[in-house]
Parts: sequence; structure tokens; C-alpha cells
Amino acid sequence: MPRRLSIVVVGLMLLMVCCVAPVTAADKIKIGYIATMSGPAASLGQDILDGFKLGMTHVGNTLGGLPVDLIVGDDQLKPDVGVQVASKMVETRVLPI
Repeated sequence: MPRRLSIVVVGLMLLMVCCVAPVTAADKIKIGYIATMSGPAASLGQDILDGFKLGMTHVGNTLGGLPVDLIVGDDQLKPDVGVQVASKMVETRVLPI
């Protein structure tokens, strides 16, 4: 039984190393911002975006020492459009917020 346990532990450690390796190879962080940027609620979405950009400016436009690439998505105040925008961001490896 201890031999089997050690094999499982070594296997899990190898799996963790394989999962962490691509993350450390990143040269920038892509963040997707999804909000209502058109229509009657556009001013609120723009204000929140400006606040996020201001916060990023204060930290030197970096997170964890990596530069940030901000991608803005408009949900048009429609839930189905928001889901489509988020899905597109996930498919292109953008972290939606």
C-alpha cells in the first residue's frame, strides 16, 4: 500500500508541474471587461471602466509583474449578448471580469 500511495503522490506532483508550466510562461495578462457600453446605461459602464483603468494606472498597468492587456466587451444590456461576449473571451483565453 505505501508503494501505491507514493506512485499516486508522484503522479499528482507531475500533474501539478505540467499545469503550472504554461501559466509561468505568460508574457502578459489579458483581462476582459464586460459591461453595458451602449444605450441608456452606457454612462455607468463607462464610469466603472474608467475606475478600473485608473486603478491599473496606479499600479503601473501591471499585475504580478506582468503587463495587462484590457479587452472591452459590450453586453448591450442584454443577458444573451453578455453570454456570447463572455464565451468569445473565454475561447480566446481572455479572463473576463
